[in-house]
Amino acid sequence: MDPRLDRDMSNCSIARTLEVVGEKWTILILREVWYGSSRFSDFEPVLRCPRNLLAARLRMLVRKGSWPPRPTRNQARGAGRST
Repeated sequence: MDPRLDRDMSNCSIARTLEVVGEKWTILILREVWYGSSRFSDFEPVLRCPRNLLAARLRMLVRKGSWPPRPTRNQARGAGRST
C-alpha cells in the first residue's frame, strides 16, 4: 500500500496554499506584487483582468492574510470625514 494514502491531508500546507493561490488571476496578481505593484490602479492596466474579478481576488488575499489592506487614495486623504 502507498504510504501517502495513510497521511492526514486535512492540515496540508500545500493544499491550503493552493486554495488561496491556485487560480490564474491570483497567481498573476502575486507576480505583480513581486514586481512592486501595490494598488488596484497598478494591477488593472497590466493584467487587463475584469475589474470585478480583480477586486474579488484582492479582497480574498486580504481576507486570507496574504495581502495587507491599504486605504484607497480617497481614504488616505481623509475624504468623507466629517469636520
